[in-house]
Amino acid sequence: MCREWLWSDFVDLCERFAGQVISRKEALGAFIPAVFDKPIRRDEHVGEVMAAVLDLDGKDECLGVEELRERLNGYTFLAYTTWSATLKQPRWRVVLPLA
Repeated sequence: MCREWLWSDFVDLCERFAGQVISRKEALGAFIPAVFDKPIRRDEHVGEVMAAVLDLDGKDECLGVEELRERLNGYTFLAYTTWSATLKQPRWRVVLPLA
């Protein structure tokens, strides 16, 4: 079922997962920050994109949390580590609302 969310709803949902240890990547689920004109996940049915999602995977450089905050200073964003992140190689998913 598709449902529009407010940015604050999305942040609240993510905060519920903060600090949890997930043992299987498949248990995490996924999200698409878009509104579809039909309940079919295909490009031609995207009516509106609600957020930009960036994967910062550390191939060019690894960013610690403070450096990430500094670089995104002035933007509204939510960032979380990806499944493959480690302490030596942090990897981030950054979500920036578009409206």
